[in-house]
Amino acid sequence: RLTWAAYQSGFMCLTVGSNFVAQLDSATLSLVMPSLNDLTANDNVPMAVGIRPQAPPTVTLGAGKDAEPLLNMEFLDLDIDFFALIEDQYIRVMTATVDLQLPLFLDVDDKGAIVPVLGDMENYIANVRVKNSEALAETAEDLSTRLPVILDIALPMLGGALGSFALPALGP
Repeated sequence: RLTWAAYQSGFMCLTVGSNFVAQLDSATLSLVMPSLNDLTANDNVPMAVGIRPQAPPTVTLGAGKDAEPLLNMEFLDLDIDFFALIEDQYIRVMTATVDLQLPLFLDVDDKGAIVPVLGDMENYIANVRVKNSEALAETAEDLSTRLPVILDIALPMLGGALGSFALPALGP
């Protein structure tokens, strides 16, 4: 129920820009989508990535130790929108739809707070499809094969965005 409520409320929709991840700019993403430079007039402009689940995730509980994560979240048909700042407004340059698995472990920091940690991200992304890419010269098929390279870089950075949370005091 918790994941359904989080999905229904929009809590799982997230937009991250270059103000949060410095490498999220057109210079980085043009490695995968070279025609982005045509849209930006070869300027290095800020980018943003919007994550929009199209269905609630499936959560599987595990042991939380060794190679088995405590939580495995699986998103089917997760939309990832890529936006570029062009002429003082963000425009969508493409949408990637993917199936994504996020293995989550929990750790405790030096202050006793619980810290979510992403597990092994090998084989975490599958079924990559690209749409809404008409502004780019690359074909949707080319972008689909190149996109996992960017996600390999971006997802571990976004893992740091999970933050920590303190446990409530127990007892009187």
